This record gives sequence, structure tokens and C-alpha cells, in this order.
Amino acid sequence: MKVFRFSNKVILASGVVVLLLIGLAGMAGWQYRERATLQRVDVSGARISSEERIRELAALEEGALLYAVSLDSVEARVLHHPWIESASAKRTATGKIRIRVTERRPVAIYLPDSGEGCYADALGFCLPLVDGFAFDVPVIRSRLTVTSDGHHRRFTGTGVREMLAAIAGLDDRTLALVSEIEEDSNGGLTVRTTPIPGRDSIPVALGKGDYEKKLIRLAAFWEQVLLRQPDQQIRSIDLRYNNQILTT
Repeated sequence: MKVFRFSNKVILASGVVVLLLIGLAGMAGWQYRERATLQRVDVSGARISSEERIRELAALEEGALLYAVSLDSVEARVLHHPWIESASAKRTATGKIRIRVTERRPVAIYLPDSGEGCYADALGFCLPLVDGFAFDVPVIRSRLTVTSDGHHRRFTGTGVREMLAAIAGLDDRTLALVSEIEEDSNGGLTVRTTPIPGRDSIPVALGKGDYEKKLIRLAAFWEQVLLRQPDQQIRSIDLRYNNQILTT
């Protein structure tokens, strides 16, 4: 068996060549980063907000230096859209910036007697009505107070925001019972049930707090009593008290 031994000079020369190649590759990469330009902006996840509007908010120009773009700034600008809950921007070595958005989910619609209406998400943010999109969600008719930071509008009432969070967690069968939501002068809430054949809408007093539990109790009462006794006349339901369901 032959054993080849390399001299120190050969080993040293080989190391120099490797280092030179690594240096040239690094220099080429650095030069590419300095010269690479933005070729295209791809948007995904935009259904209601529209890809065109997301590109407008991103404010990116084709031909701009790709690695000079602040992705954090792009995300912050996209988040100014009232329907956008989250946004992420990533660049690729092929000259693209990819923006992925997640839209807010409406859980109710605010329709005051006068003024502008909007959808509302589980956190109480107002989502502008958009032509061509409609959602089967409960209606809030009481006049509510709304604040704005210049980009987003949000309901200030604690009770309504707690209710929005509650109905966002309900199963479809329970949520289908809720047609309207009303707030009284003391901040207590009343919902009206969805009318069904043979039974008109029924006001259900919820009072304050524990809305998810109260609505689950309403669903159980509905199935165990009202659906099984369709001839029983009930004009109102009161769920304000723990472990009690009062009817008239």
C-alpha cells in the first residue's frame, strides 16, 4: 500500500487557495447585495383588503435596492389597513419581497340609527364595510363610543368588547341564536334571539359579564325547553343571575 504524504508547502498553498475562493465568493455576495434591485412584490392572504391596496400601503418601488428595504417598516405600513391583523414581509435572493397578511375576522356588525356602520372583530376593532363582502353575524344597534388612532377605530365600551370576545369563541349552533345585541344606559347587555318559524325573536337579558357562559346556558335552555315545547309562550328570558333562568 502506497502512502502519500503532502509537504507543508502543498498544504499551505491549498489553504491559501481555499481562503481565496471563500473571499471571492463573499465579495461576489457582497456586490450582489449592494446592487440587487426589487423586481416584484408578491402578496398573499389578502381577500377583503385586496392585494392592490396592500401593495399601495407597502409603498415599494420596482428597481429599488432590495437590501436597502426595511422589512419592519413595510410590515408597519401594511398594518395600517383596518382589516389586517398581522403582516410579515420577507425578501428572496431572486429580487422579490413577499408580504403575507392575516385579516381580522368579523364577529358582529355595528349598524347605528345614524352614522357610519362597520363590522367588529373579537378585540373590538371596527372593520369598514366592503362592497361584495357580507357576513352573517349578530347586529349591534345601540349607539356606541368609538376611538381612533388615525388608522384604526375601536369600541371603548367594556361590555361590548367582552361580548365580542365571547361570541368569537362560540360554536356555530350557539352563535346562530343571537340576532341582535343591545347595550342599556348602565352598560348591561340584552340580546335578541333569531326568529324561527312559529316563534318570534325573544329578548334575553344578560346584564354584565360572563357572556360566553350565559349564551351557552341560553343554547341549552333553547334546545331542552323551547324546541321541545313549541307551544310554550315565552316573551322574555333573564340570565342575569347565576344558575337561574327567569322567563315571562
